[in-house]
Amino acid sequence: PSTGYQGGGILNLGSFYSAIDGSGDVWTTSGVGGRLLEFSNSGTALSPTSPSPGGYDVGGLNGCLSVAIDGSGNVWVGNTNNTFSELTNSGAALSPATGFPVPSSVEAGDIAFDGSGNLWNANVGLWKMAYSGGVLSSSSKITSGGLDNPDSIAIDGSGQVWISNHFGSISEFSNAGVAISPSSGYNANSHMTLSGIVVDGSGNVWVANDAGGSASSIVELIGAGAPVVTPLSAGVKNNTLGTRP
Repeated sequence: PSTGYQGGGILNLGSFYSAIDGSGDVWTTSGVGGRLLEFSNSGTALSPTSPSPGGYDVGGLNGCLSVAIDGSGNVWVGNTNNTFSELTNSGAALSPATGFPVPSSVEAGDIAFDGSGNLWNANVGLWKMAYSGGVLSSSSKITSGGLDNPDSIAIDGSGQVWISNHFGSISEFSNAGVAISPSSGYNANSHMTLSGIVVDGSGNVWVANDAGGSASSIVELIGAGAPVVTPLSAGVKNNTLGTRP
């Protein structure tokens, strides 16, 4: 509608990153108040509106940034206090009240899941993180491949990791964390300010250039990646994230 979808705490909190689960429900984070909001695919608010300001506030949610859905349908949030929160798709906490502590030096940024259920986290650097027994363990910080203020992350159908860097380049890594892109990244362009990145069902890599005004654009790298199951919600529903169709 002309007013947008309302309820679930969104009027009080606003929204930031979003993800869609296997049922088509939309989950969106709000840094204001550190809450998580949920809407049905028809726009009906599913997250609570009370206590004020509304939204889910469990599992250590704190200044919520990124959100992603894993292959089991659980919702993961990266928090500004460098923790991760995990909730069921009904909004119940799976992480403790303080969230999952992350390994030393890891900063919660944008997140994505590969076909093996590993959580990939991009912020100042890149980490591959495994979850087991309530503990997140991490590989060493990855800084090669032209990483330069990573903004967004996507996994293609071969499990390769694609990163959009804020200052105009794209980085690519194998699922083992080995850089495929050169030390300057791909298509470095000082006139671009890159944000979101996705891979489509044909393996094309799409990235948003948030340069502002008429300079903003969408960039397509044709056939650069491996095809993925689309939409991502189908990958969540069938546990086929990070795999070929």
